Amino acid sequence: MDFKGYLMVIDMDGTFLDSKRNISPENRAAINEWRSLGGAVCIASGRSAAGLVGIQRELGLDLPLICGNGSGIYDCGKGELIYSVTLPEGGRELAALADRLLPETGITIYKDAKVYFCKENAATVRNMTHEHLPHLTADWRTLPYPWEKILFSQEQQYTADVQELMERSADTSVFRLLKSAPVYFEVLNPMASKGRALEEYCARLGFDLAKVVAVGDNENDVSMLEIAGYSFTVANCTPPARAAARWVVGDNDHSCAADVVRIMKSVGP
Repeated sequence: MDFKGYLMVIDMDGTFLDSKRNISPENRAAINEWRSLGGAVCIASGRSAAGLVGIQRELGLDLPLICGNGSGIYDCGKGELIYSVTLPEGGRELAALADRLLPETGITIYKDAKVYFCKENAATVRNMTHEHLPHLTADWRTLPYPWEKILFSQEQQYTADVQELMERSADTSVFRLLKSAPVYFEVLNPMASKGRALEEYCARLGFDLAKVVAVGDNENDVSMLEIAGYSFTVANCTPPARAAARWVVGDNDHSCAADVVRIMKSVGP
């Protein structure tokens, strides 16, 4: 069985990583099996490139990765973004609103494949710890543009307040608003999505979307699930992800990647 020319694009948090943000031995073995059958693997995550290079290295992957919910494609070998979609002017004003009106909300800015913690709280500290990010700080008032995205982090009960403020204040023809996790709300360029980044990725690296195997769990994965030839979601997924995927596999604590490889072997290359 030969899956040469096939690309597995897999989300990390809530999908490939378990609830403790670890890689299970079964998922690691499944990725190795997929690659032994000729298939390629790409990480696609809301995390920054800085928060993904360790996972990339641990899995022994060598292809560029999709980061920042599609705001960038990062080449680990070159150590640089080879594709980037940045925020239009006006992001600084949205950060100012959140800073003034939402005291419980932390502000993190993604810029040049780095993560800057501009207003810290318990949620931003967890993010930094979980993703093993360097503690880079900056003042959102003076951090130079362009930015790739703004991430608002808070305890789950405050995320609705962020969403309400952004939906009321941001021009949605200029900004894309995304609740990417119960504790995260993001502001991106409308052209930044995992689906658009995947299209760019395939065009640059010579993959056929019909041979892409996409695996995700959340709203931020829907755009890539909708365009991939083979779409999978995990049992712990959100309803929009479930509606966009053809197959449902085990949850992120039960080796979903092994289920994906098993199904792909059954449908054949």
